[in-house]
Amino acid sequence: TPAQQQITVSLPNVATAAGNELEIPINVTSLSGWGILSYEFTLTFNRPDSILSFDAAPVTAGTLMAAGGWSVQVNATAPNEVRVGAYGAMPLFGNGVLLKLKARVIRAAAAGDSTGLVLTSFAFNTGTPEHSTIDGSVTVHERVCGDADESGSVQAYDAALVLREAMGVMNAPPAPLTAMGRINADVNMDGKVQEIGRASCRERV
Repeated sequence: TPAQQQITVSLPNVATAAGNELEIPINVTSLSGWGILSYEFTLTFNRPDSILSFDAAPVTAGTLMAAGGWSVQVNATAPNEVRVGAYGAMPLFGNGVLLKLKARVIRAAAAGDSTGLVLTSFAFNTGTPEHSTIDGSVTVHERVCGDADESGSVQAYDAALVLREAMGVMNAPPAPLTAMGRINADVNMDGKVQEIGRASCRERV
């Protein structure tokens, strides 16, 4: 029963590159049976020296809110936090991505720069049910153009992984590309992993 299982809300540890746009998911364990009709939270990150800036709208309301007529409001005007409030007509159910927030890494960020992602407050309904939280982070890695497997060099195997990603083949092995692998594989820097890029890495750097 729901009373025997505490809800966990978690943020990921993300590797990305300077100047990149990224989606930060808010993940939850099963919400079924709790009668959750609203939630609100504050996510803080390291500013004014942060490498991040957030958009004032979520990327998506997440798979858990698809059928409930949910409304999500995002306030990203404060210098070191993002505030989110959401409510709906039908209760949340299932587990997965509650919502995703869109952020950008400044172009001046250097490899090794990082910022914490901390849920300083989170409440379902009026504070019930209770939950636990797991914080995350964003760390900047050096982009190695074409290095899809993140081995440090560009090889024929990288081209095979790019082709596999572009075709959408999901059977293992090998594992799908990581978020950083996709950034490296995006030689056009157009947000897509394609079999043949329209510009070389050298032309884009």
